[in-house]
Amino acid sequence: MFKTSAQPVSPADDAGRRSPRKPKLAALGTAALVVAAVAVTVSTRGGGASAATLHDTVAGSAPSLTAGRGAAVPFVEVEAANAKTNGTVLAPSRTAGTLAGEAIGRRAVTLDGRGKYVEFTLTQPANSIDVRYSIPDSSDGSPYTASLSLYLNGTKQKSLTLTNKYSWYYGAYPFVNTPASGNPHHFYDEVHTLFGKELPAGAKVRLQVDAEDTAKTYTIDLADFEDVGSPLAQPTGSVSVTDFGADASGARDSTKAFISAIASAAGKGSTVWIPPGRFEVDKHLVVDNNVTIDGAGSWYSIVTGEGVGIYGNSAPHPSTNVHLSNFAIEGTVDERVDADQVNGLGGAMGGGSTISHLWIEHTKVGMWFDGPFDGLSITHNRIDNLTADGVNLHDGITNSVISNNFIRNTGDDGIALWSEHDPDTDDVISFNTVEAPILANNIAVYGGADNAVTDDVVSDTQTQGGGIHVGNRFNAVGLAGTTTIARDTALRTGVLDPNWKYGVGALWFWADDSPMNGAIRVDHVDLIDSSYEGIQFTGASVSNVALSNVRIAGTGTFALQIESHGDATFKNVVATDVGAPAGIYNCLYTGGDDSAFTMKDLGGNSGWNTSFCGKWPAPLNHYHYPKPSDGNDFAFSAPPATQAVRAGDEFTVGVSTSVVSGESEQLKLSSAGAPAGVKVAFASTAIAAGGDTAMTVTTQSSTPPGNYPITVTGTAATGTHSTTYRLVVADATGALVADTAALTFDGASVGTPTDAKPIRLTNTGKSPISIGSITTTGDYTQSNECGTTIAAGSSCTVNVSLMATAAGPRAGTVIISDDVNPVVVTLSATATGSSNLALNRSATASGTQDGYPTTNLTDGNSGSYWESTNNAFPQWADVDLGAPTAVSKVTLALPPPSAWSTRVQTITVLGSTDGTAYTTLLPAAQYTFDPAKGNEVRLAFPTATLRYLRFEVTANTGWPAAQFSEIEVYQ
Repeated sequence: MFKTSAQPVSPADDAGRRSPRKPKLAALGTAALVVAAVAVTVSTRGGGASAATLHDTVAGSAPSLTAGRGAAVPFVEVEAANAKTNGTVLAPSRTAGTLAGEAIGRRAVTLDGRGKYVEFTLTQPANSIDVRYSIPDSSDGSPYTASLSLYLNGTKQKSLTLTNKYSWYYGAYPFVNTPASGNPHHFYDEVHTLFGKELPAGAKVRLQVDAEDTAKTYTIDLADFEDVGSPLAQPTGSVSVTDFGADASGARDSTKAFISAIASAAGKGSTVWIPPGRFEVDKHLVVDNNVTIDGAGSWYSIVTGEGVGIYGNSAPHPSTNVHLSNFAIEGTVDERVDADQVNGLGGAMGGGSTISHLWIEHTKVGMWFDGPFDGLSITHNRIDNLTADGVNLHDGITNSVISNNFIRNTGDDGIALWSEHDPDTDDVISFNTVEAPILANNIAVYGGADNAVTDDVVSDTQTQGGGIHVGNRFNAVGLAGTTTIARDTALRTGVLDPNWKYGVGALWFWADDSPMNGAIRVDHVDLIDSSYEGIQFTGASVSNVALSNVRIAGTGTFALQIESHGDATFKNVVATDVGAPAGIYNCLYTGGDDSAFTMKDLGGNSGWNTSFCGKWPAPLNHYHYPKPSDGNDFAFSAPPATQAVRAGDEFTVGVSTSVVSGESEQLKLSSAGAPAGVKVAFASTAIAAGGDTAMTVTTQSSTPPGNYPITVTGTAATGTHSTTYRLVVADATGALVADTAALTFDGASVGTPTDAKPIRLTNTGKSPISIGSITTTGDYTQSNECGTTIAAGSSCTVNVSLMATAAGPRAGTVIISDDVNPVVVTLSATATGSSNLALNRSATASGTQDGYPTTNLTDGNSGSYWESTNNAFPQWADVDLGAPTAVSKVTLALPPPSAWSTRVQTITVLGSTDGTAYTTLLPAAQYTFDPAKGNEVRLAFPTATLRYLRFEVTANTGWPAAQFSEIEVYQ
């Protein structure tokens, strides 16, 4: 992912090239805090009871946060961490790549020896269990199985068979199953079984490690309990796959039998029946028009095999009037290969087609449909444990519905609308529950027009995404019409992006490919316990956004994070328990009318009216909201920044200090400087004016690093008292400190680099600090010799220089991302001279890679870039200055983050007055783009009067294509 020049741009992926992009799948392409919403009568076609109490929330959430929203499902989801256990309850964590961090609710239980157990108490009758678990991977990633004992009311009922086969992914996107690649993640899988009898509410269900259970450890996240109905009967007049030789035992391949049954039913206009059983099908089943496939229920009729899937015809001639219901698809996909067509459902199905009551797992994508086509309904499905998206409507799919689906543990977006070539239009995503996407967003809308995301519940985003996302990205047709986001709840969503080194919002908007100006209307949305900021605007320009009746309750950092130009209106947007010292993060330069993000206050807003630019604070996470008080934790309610007090009133005063997790620190509080008559106190010990006192703060060893409020009480005469209110809890690595908070560059001239200025970094902690990246924003570059680690007590120097691209104020930052808390130094200058003549000028090229257009070459955003057609050298890019102009200097840039590997491009510079006849300005030469030096190359040639400049590339050591983020031209 990439950012605007106002913020750190994101780095590249495994080759130092780019962050994960949406794949082109060609031609397929807790103790029960869960509470009942309302008892309703439901269809039994999924093998459920004739009536069921349905639930619309997720583990770890309070009922008021999700009531009436999310998928209506016939099971109760219960966190192991809130069940009875003698195992180890993992401390809450938002850290990606950890067992707790990937758990629903961000807690789990590890059973690490014989006799260890988790015991659940049923809150309603059930005859089945679905367990979300993780067992350790093997040293080489090879699959194995291990049993875990299941007890019902104290009696062993059976052993569950667990496996590592579908979990433990490694390396960089698109990920592999080899531990040597590092970056372990996607730890969890699920196993489910019927009890063989119904248990009443109050019954005990225990998962226990017995002597025969041989995994080194068992980590249990949660269990789903359901009262599954009897198998459904065969519909009258249908044809059974067993009539054509299908083997319900799974011992023989049934592919030909399924194909024959589908062909026979289609010819007669009847239904294909899948009876109870497990059927081996090792290829795609293609369904044409007017095909119905029905089963006995997703617990009973199971279609499995390597390559299994059901596909419609290809667009623009989709299969129509297709109906799929009441069976399960179980794939065997154990790594992500985007070229493989191994999705549960695919192709094109429109014209009134319906998909309902399916259970899809262990495929790459649950459902990936390629348009254009119209009229598809996807409802009441269960989709989990995938390597890519849950549901993706790709390329011109219109008037379709995705509703009441439960989706968990996907390898990419949970639900996505992707308007790559043709706009997805008038589609509705409603009443879905999407939990723990391991990569990307819970729900995403990429371009398109007049789509709606309503009444959904999303939770526990993992990396490189947020809860609900709208963006002009992945070469999508730009947003148009009105996109509606209404009555949705996001729980513990948003992430620390590993490339950007700061947070992604629970609700976020990204104008990546082009400015976003299609209307976005957000209403009655709850953003609860967001891991970082609540709402984020980023990219070139995001405008025409209206937010009303939005509750932001608990954020790791800010309520709003502004990183784009544009505008939005706010009405009844209320933030509480904001983790950062201010409500808004905004470092955009606002000196000109066209450079600011305009926020229009329509009334009723509160809790986020202060702005901040500087060092990103460590997040303050609540984990379960509202957080229960047990008397041992820090208070999680911050006092206001200012508070009016009268004589005799009690009020809260913030204090600021730091303490290492698991240790003690003496905290001093002084009344010096307080308004006359103010008396403050720890507990009942008052401090007289001008005096001070101290208390010892001790953290638990499990207290995660972050900012925590500590409150004191006091009385005061009439007046207003400004407060801080932060306790900074650090880990044992201490903190990285810069010797200056700001640098100013005097005498800067456009197009001419300044002398470097140093920033001295010192590790003040007790152990080494790892440096993730050192990046700059604006027109600034840096070089350093800090390496990847700074030893305890040691220092290193970062040298910063400026080459202004325009006259006037030049704002920027240096961001040093470490494993404790990023260090940010503010940079400023006022430049004189001529501006970048290529800025916002037209650019053309010999070829482009999807998603990396030539408009990126001159947009002033070093985070976006152009990439030519791959494996097709020579390639070129042209910039049209609009009229013949005297020029003599050029700067070529790539995105500056250190995750981009150093590369050498062989470049010839040519010029022309008419765009036809070109002369050579600089002959072919090798130029090194070094991230440590800002990833820029500066070229000079004798002054020439030109309108067009061409940059021809014949080789690139970092990627088989030409790549530039910016072409800057100066006199």
